[in-house]
Amino acid sequence: MANRRTLALTLTLCLFLLAQPWTAAAAGAAKNVAKNAAKTTAQVASDGFDPAKVQSLEATVSALKEVAPSSHNGYIGPGLNMMVSCGQESLYVPLGPKYVLERQPVRLAVGDKILLTGMRPNPEEPVLLVSEIRKGEAVATFRDAQGNLSWKTPRAEEAKAKAPKPGRSASPPRR
Repeated sequence: MANRRTLALTLTLCLFLLAQPWTAAAAGAAKNVAKNAAKTTAQVASDGFDPAKVQSLEATVSALKEVAPSSHNGYIGPGLNMMVSCGQESLYVPLGPKYVLERQPVRLAVGDKILLTGMRPNPEEPVLLVSEIRKGEAVATFRDAQGNLSWKTPRAEEAKAKAPKPGRSASPPRR
């Protein structure tokens, strides 16, 4: 009888000790969920742009590249990406659909000195999500105060839904 009682007590103690790491892990997971919920309720744009982390950088345009529309970038027409150098570092700056920049007062060319305002979604990666570009007195605005892309308005989304898909004709084939 004593052996059974000792065995039961030992098993209970072992189960109790094994449950402790799980309890700590669950508490840690709950803490992370709460932290992520706080981030979600903060003003963070759909692409991860966080206005609270905005910074300004003086840069030189080192390359401009036109990109084709795709399901990844969601552009109606061709897009435009830029590479800039900031001191010893080069940054990739996706600008959005080409027509957005064409409607702005800033004209960019390789070698231009500009002031970028934006945020780095991951400090470890050389990417800057831009909200504003200044070149001299001219200012190009890409995001509102909450970090939402200026070209992703409800009206623009409606036009995008009606636009023909890349590689397809807008009109029916002729006979």
